Amino acid sequence: MVPKQDDIKESIDDVDDQSLQMAEKVAVHAESFLNKEFTGNFILSLAGHIQYLEEKYRDHVEIPEPFHYELKYLYPTEYRIAEWAVNYLQEEFNVEMPTAEVSFFTLHFVNGLVESGSVKNVVELSDILNETIEIIERETGEVMDRETISFSRFIIHLRYFVIRSLSSVQKKDTNENSDFKKIYDLTFEMYPQEKQIIKK
Repeated sequence: MVPKQDDIKESIDDVDDQSLQMAEKVAVHAESFLNKEFTGNFILSLAGHIQYLEEKYRDHVEIPEPFHYELKYLYPTEYRIAEWAVNYLQEEFNVEMPTAEVSFFTLHFVNGLVESGSVKNVVELSDILNETIEIIERETGEVMDRETISFSRFIIHLRYFVIRSLSSVQKKDTNENSDFKKIYDLTFEMYPQEKQIIKK
């Protein structure tokens, strides 16, 4: 839904000039870095967030960090520009911002892109990935090292599987291929514990 002009004016009035200035500088640099264009209300949305976090951190209110590792691997380019934005605001405007803000800014950039319809399920996707990792760790009794290349590759493979599952496009069942089915059955026979985890 396109916001009404009166609603936009009212929202602008609620945001201070400095927050708008900071959001605009971040947006200009981010668009250049990403080579993409943000939606029309992106700057206003980001400015509101900046103003909000300034007030909350000034009052020492702790804000949790969402989906940190998942976002880092799902949207590496947006994550990098989010890291820049947090450092820039801290250095240039002396804004106190914990590392959790990198995740929040990443979500802003992902959701603020013009073609963001393709990533409309970003939060749902992150939830699924996070819960999947929790199942694996609980069933194996081991904590996965989220800073390794192996974890990065696993998350990327898992991401495409989940996106395909969430998509309305249904692919032909590859189990119909007899050669693939033989490999599939043999693999599960060799790794019964992993088979049970996959089912869960």
